[in-house]
Amino acid sequence: MLKSDADCSRRSFLGTALAGAASLVFGAAHLVSTETASILSSSAATASDDITSLKLHEVAALVKQKKISPVEITRACLVRIEALNPLPLLNAFITVTAESALAEARQAESEVQKGMWRGPLHGIPIALKDLFDTAGVRTTDGKQLIRKAATSALTFMTFS
Repeated sequence: MLKSDADCSRRSFLGTALAGAASLVFGAAHLVSTETASILSSSAATASDDITSLKLHEVAALVKQKKISPVEITRACLVRIEALNPLPLLNAFITVTAESALAEARQAESEVQKGMWRGPLHGIPIALKDLFDTAGVRTTDGKQLIRKAATSALTFMTFS
């Protein structure tokens, strides 16, 4: 428990927020309704028991051990998003930045192969809530009526 607002540093807040966002991509199926779960279980997107069915700590360990690459993880997540996001009951992503996600994954993969390790989320793709202004990406704050232009300056950092 925090004693005051000063006890919550920007770094600890971002670390917690990013870990929470990463959990949205990995293993959050238990949070969906029964109807949505039924659709997801019959979907082609779940046909492969692949990376996206693993727990976050399992994927992170595989990356650190170089048994799976950040590019493989990112591609698997993008395939799953592409298959499931259009479902009317899900529609979890307003904007998917596949190209930049793959570019960051390639960078992370290069670093991992060279022995550079930035921590447990290194190479793990994350989903940012549509409340954070991000360079080159429109922000809607999750509302149809609000359409902010793509931000020119990065105001939210991600781990690569």
